[in-house]
Amino acid sequence: MSHTRKRKKGFSLIEVILAIGLFVMVVTGLAGGLFYNIQSTYTSTIANNANFIAGESLEALRSIKDSNFSSLVDGTYGLSTSGNSWSLSGSSDTVGIYTREVTISTIDTYTRQIQVVISWTPQFTGPSTITHNMYLTNWERVA
Repeated sequence: MSHTRKRKKGFSLIEVILAIGLFVMVVTGLAGGLFYNIQSTYTSTIANNANFIAGESLEALRSIKDSNFSSLVDGTYGLSTSGNSWSLSGSSDTVGIYTREVTISTIDTYTRQIQVVISWTPQFTGPSTITHNMYLTNWERVA
């Protein structure tokens, strides 16, 4: 009988070791999944904010065009606000963790190509950029 009891104790020890190993694997998997979820949420939030800033920039340039089309001179600029109006300033500007560069190129007398580049360095990945392009036309030109 004592021989059987030793065998059961050994078998119970193996069960405990297997249970602990399984528990560690499950906890590690859950922790990895949680970390991946947090990282993905952070990365997508940062990218969405960059897209919002790019969209805001395009609207600002439409506003500048509507005020004075001739102020859209070739070059690379930042944007600034004064009161309720936007203006081109410097070679770039910073909005939080984002750097914004607006490049204006002349297509013809009445058309400008606009490129907005938003760049940032998120916490979990390397440097990132997004680029938005549009064309602005002076529809109010004198024929």
